[in-house]
Amino acid sequence: AAAGGEARGPGAAAAAGEVRRLQQLASKEQLLVHADAVAKAAKEQRELQAGLRGMEVVEKLQRSEWMMDNLAEYRAFAGRKGEGVHLLQIPPPMQPVPAGPIILDTAANEIDFPSLAGHVEAKVEEKAGLSRFFGWGKK
Repeated sequence: AAAGGEARGPGAAAAAGEVRRLQQLASKEQLLVHADAVAKAAKEQRELQAGLRGMEVVEKLQRSEWMMDNLAEYRAFAGRKGEGVHLLQIPPPMQPVPAGPIILDTAANEIDFPSLAGHVEAKVEEKAGLSRFFGWGKK
């Protein structure tokens, strides 16, 4: 046996060559496994993104055609198998509504209006008789 624990001889050189070959083979396999994992992860990500695109409700509603929006056309709005009838969209889509300006008149409670007592006739109460009791008199 040689110093340092290394064996010398014809079998040792063959063993060293076999070790190098196994190291190269292991390195190649490691790269192949890594590349396969990256490819699978990319494929799963694409599938998830495609699935999420199909779950977007807003886009689906915008793509749907409603009968109320196309009354001039004669065609079926029954939809595909598994979907409902497309008559009208409930709730209706949000739209801006025009509104007038808000005017706050804070001086209205400070104005002194003249009395109208002189222009209004005072009501004279008539005594109720038998005819008013039955609803035949003036009210």
